[in-house]
Amino acid sequence: MLNAALAFLLWTRLKEKPKLTKKIKSVSTQIYDRLKLHELVIHITDKDTIYNNFIRSAEGELVREGKISDPAVLQFIKLNLKNFSAADSLFRSAKDLDALRFRAPEKINNAIKKLTEKYICGLVNIDSIFNSNSPDGIVGDNLVVDHLHPSLNGYLLMGKIYFEAMQKNGFVPNEKPLEIPDTKQDSIIINNFAFSKLDSIISEIRLLGLLNDWPFKENPDFSFLKNLQLNDRIDSIAYKTAIENFNWEKAHREAASWYLVRNDYYNFAKEFNVLVSQYPFKLADYDYAASQLISAKEYSLAYSFLIRRYKETPDAFSAKWLGSINLNKGNTEEAIKYFLESIKFDNTDAQVFYNLAGAYTQQEEYIIALESIEKCISLDPEYPNAHSLKKQLSDILNK
Repeated sequence: MLNAALAFLLWTRLKEKPKLTKKIKSVSTQIYDRLKLHELVIHITDKDTIYNNFIRSAEGELVREGKISDPAVLQFIKLNLKNFSAADSLFRSAKDLDALRFRAPEKINNAIKKLTEKYICGLVNIDSIFNSNSPDGIVGDNLVVDHLHPSLNGYLLMGKIYFEAMQKNGFVPNEKPLEIPDTKQDSIIINNFAFSKLDSIISEIRLLGLLNDWPFKENPDFSFLKNLQLNDRIDSIAYKTAIENFNWEKAHREAASWYLVRNDYYNFAKEFNVLVSQYPFKLADYDYAASQLISAKEYSLAYSFLIRRYKETPDAFSAKWLGSINLNKGNTEEAIKYFLESIKFDNTDAQVFYNLAGAYTQQEEYIIALESIEKCISLDPEYPNAHSLKKQLSDILNK
């Protein structure tokens, strides 16, 4: 633990962060007690004084415990404060001395590298690539959320690295690639990722709890809960979910309802995107989300739910509205395809036949268009504009 603290303090000095005192406060309470730094942190604000006193205290403690037999080692550290390679080495040593060893020690990583060389198989050196994408070559909260797990950006980078390695080693099917640049594909994935503001806040609160518990803190300290600022309904729902074990699914439904009442259709759609991604078999969720968005004339947002509903289990409703939205966008062939599918499930919807007649008219297939509008009128003699369209089609065919 002391080695880890020493590496941490070295890093804060290397980075020259303006709020060093705050950084030191994140070191374990146990180390505070053992190095008697409580009063030092409170009364001394000069970061050089804090750093030097910490080094002296840590040096004595480590030597007394037999962790370092030669004080010259720490002296070397002090004289090489801008040696980022040395800092990285200290972090690796600290990792191997973790009280709770979630992370693979360096010996295991070295063994993996040797095995890949021996058996000539692919190696994706995530460690090296993460370092090269981090400030001064040392991974921090830019790519990980705690001491172990990657952040969303970390996972995105990992996915990119693995895919490139698969391409390089010929593991990707030899098919014609999509005519979409990789950067554009990445952007589409990120924009459609099923993760909402609610998820983000739940994660933040849970991470605070994790980092204030053992082994990050010898004596768990959850006083941070008193200082959490709940600014809106979403913050309150996140708190209930993270701290009071409120049901995750109900939390997202409650958040969606809150957004809907406020006419925030974008975030309403995001919440239901999370739900249908988690529970794709709950068909009613697709229908409800699409219906609400159609009522609000948010057709682009509705389309996403309709197409997924149709792919999961096609029905009259999803096919009808996929046809209507495509017709409105000028995609008449797609519109006709979906209208005909809708009729297979329900041949009593006058609106579908009216729209189908309009689609065939745009395609100049006037005979089929007339048949469709006549079917519409037979189902609903008072359907708006149906008789007018029938007359126009009859006039065209009688010329």
